[in-house]
Amino acid sequence: MSDVVTPEELSLVRQLGYDDNVTYCKVFNWFRERWGYTSWIEKSGKEYNYKIYARGVYHKPIHSPTESPYCKNYEDAQVKLLKELVLIIKEIEK
Repeated sequence: MSDVVTPEELSLVRQLGYDDNVTYCKVFNWFRERWGYTSWIEKSGKEYNYKIYARGVYHKPIHSPTESPYCKNYEDAQVKLLKELVLIIKEIEK
């Protein structure tokens, strides 16, 4: 299980102003501190599920409402969660 963000993902969060270490943990902490989005990954049976919470609301995948936040492994959940957070922030910044 790797906690290091890929160069492509790092490029996405750098565009939003992130300039710290390249681990998912650090990036997710930055989204919480900078933008107020708390997120986490839970294991549900044999799948992993990511959740995003902010301003009293749980956020589902906003740009693909038919897409499930369930993933086959933890690494996929990290990637999907990061992409969803980036999409949310880009939507806010429009």
